[in-house]
Amino acid sequence: MQVRVLASDVAIGTLICGIGDVAAQKYALSCEDVSTFDVQRCGAMSSYGFAAAFPYHFYYESLAKNVRGLWAKTAIDTLLVVPFFEVPAVHLWTATFGLNLGPEAAV
Repeated sequence: MQVRVLASDVAIGTLICGIGDVAAQKYALSCEDVSTFDVQRCGAMSSYGFAAAFPYHFYYESLAKNVRGLWAKTAIDTLLVVPFFEVPAVHLWTATFGLNLGPEAAV
């Protein structure tokens, strides 16, 4: 059962990041902010969703077992995880794989 849930989380993470990037790029195209769809960027975002799904699967499982209350879970996620993990991870991942920058240049 655990493997099936993990596989589902990975698939959902990949799809959410991929579809979100397609939507963002289509919007940018409609505003004429960019001239072409960036397939490499979309691949980088989709692969980030794939990779990030693994730690998030276990993180949210642990959060559900160890923290009571919606507000406490939201506060932990918003104040600790997003600024100290999610934002740096997305930035480093997309700069490295989407823009072909090395990790040193991405930071």
